[in-house]
Amino acid sequence: MTAMLPHIKDAPWSSLPPEIRDAPISCKWIGSDGRVWPLTGLDAGAEGAFVTGDIDGILHVPFEGVWTSPAYGPPRFERTVDGRREIAFQLGLYSDSSLGWYDTESRWWNGCKKNATGFFSVCTIRHGELWLPMQLLDTPKAMLGSGDPSQQRVQIHNIVLAVDGEPRWRRPDVSPPPWRRPAGTSDRGFLRVANRGTEPAWPIFFLDAPGKVSLADGPNAFTSDHYNPLDDWPKLGELFGLPQVDEILGRYTRTRSANMIDIPTLQKGEHAIIDTDPSHRIAITVLDPTDNIVKQFIRNSELLSYITGHYGDGGLPLIQRFEGQGFSVPIPPRSVATLPVMHSRVGAQIAVQLPQRFESALAA
Repeated sequence: MTAMLPHIKDAPWSSLPPEIRDAPISCKWIGSDGRVWPLTGLDAGAEGAFVTGDIDGILHVPFEGVWTSPAYGPPRFERTVDGRREIAFQLGLYSDSSLGWYDTESRWWNGCKKNATGFFSVCTIRHGELWLPMQLLDTPKAMLGSGDPSQQRVQIHNIVLAVDGEPRWRRPDVSPPPWRRPAGTSDRGFLRVANRGTEPAWPIFFLDAPGKVSLADGPNAFTSDHYNPLDDWPKLGELFGLPQVDEILGRYTRTRSANMIDIPTLQKGEHAIIDTDPSHRIAITVLDPTDNIVKQFIRNSELLSYITGHYGDGGLPLIQRFEGQGFSVPIPPRSVATLPVMHSRVGAQIAVQLPQRFESALAA
């Protein structure tokens, strides 16, 4: 029987042992085959791989600035566009025997490919473990000189990894307990979710069917340990009121009147997932709609739609039934947000999942 670990209370930083306070930055590669390779830190080389020299690309998100050139005046800044994040380093593969070196080479390249995704992770005492899904960008470069690598039992490769899509570092999504519609006349409630990342985040909702659901377009309040976590997002900051200070806890709360978005009525068994990120525009249900000429005919008649309880809408995917509605306000970084929700059916649940994104693996 496994013994229960004793509860460890919070302790001041100065009381922690040196090996915890001074833990180095550690990087590792998790191959597309699931094999884990420590590359730097205390376990570097444990599986036969290590980084020699500098690692380029783990700090800031690459971007390109968009500038306009007026006819009579200096260039003016408009916006930035994310670029492709690349991480480049010199990789050493070694073993304690010639035959083992061949095995190390095979195992590494079986999980580091041009067309399969692995994960490059960085672990620090500040953020914990962050990772990026990556794959080879270019052909790895390695030179065979006068020395035989199988005899020297080591070979150096210059490799460049690239991210397909979102270039920001990730942590596991946060999923607070779902809200369940209680019995009685009150059909409204709240979900509280934390965005520990350094970037605004768009919640993903999971809805029970059937019933009518309303979701908030962004939080109606958020709490933060920072006076203004929206310094880098002034347009988002304009939506919220002035911070209310809790001097005892050292926290700041900002509120607003959140706009509620009515989700198209969910039919029986039509459990839904709503991704509020405007760049994703994902609203799907468990049941794939089957359209037919009867449903099309009903949709073309307002009277028939009313009489049949909008039966014709059942032939459309949920995203098309939104009729142009969308979400426009994300959850601020480094904050705990309150999200109003509504469900018409007693016992139904609404759950939320919030991605955690970081500009840099090292900086706050």
